[in-house]
Amino acid sequence: ALPIFVIDPTINPEMMEMYAAETCRAGVLEPEGIVDIKFRKPDLMKAMHRNDPSLDLLPKEAREKREQELMPLYKNVSVAFAAMHDTPGVMLQKGAIREVVPWKQSRQFFITRLRKRLAIDAMKRAVIAAWPSAPTDAVQRVLDAHADTVEMLSTHVQGPVNVMTPELEADVAAVRAEHIKATVVAMCNEDAGAVRAAIAAADLL
Repeated sequence: ALPIFVIDPTINPEMMEMYAAETCRAGVLEPEGIVDIKFRKPDLMKAMHRNDPSLDLLPKEAREKREQELMPLYKNVSVAFAAMHDTPGVMLQKGAIREVVPWKQSRQFFITRLRKRLAIDAMKRAVIAAWPSAPTDAVQRVLDAHADTVEMLSTHVQGPVNVMTPELEADVAAVRAEHIKATVVAMCNEDAGAVRAAIAAADLL
């Protein structure tokens, strides 16, 4: 039997990403187990009579014989129907995974994806170090400005992922200046006199 893993990406949505190979299945239960719970014999009998009203017109003995003949067919259809809900396409449609990754391409895909995440996370850390409470749009602005660097590091460069280019250092310095400005403005709004006194004490003017 194939191993079954139960994984919940909501544990750490910033760091966990879910993917699936084209042949994988995602159900906790096997399709037969789902059928035993959701499509029991009374449910299948109802489906038979709903799909073929002429069953109700047959004599009891003939009806029961026909029901026995149809039961394996309805059981197989219900198992196939349950299996359809665990396919990668359905998982992708429901947002349970980010992408369907063909098994033969998975090694290169995940190498590239890992390097890209390392580059993005390194840039985020640089911005957060300059402005610990940086708003999301400020972080995203830096990431967008260096998207080409991220792409290059993830697909064309071997070895360690080093994102600190002169351009990124300049943008991080600008973020730091923005942080200082926002801090000073907030302090002025709270106590402008104290800020003026601090500036005078520092002999900056």
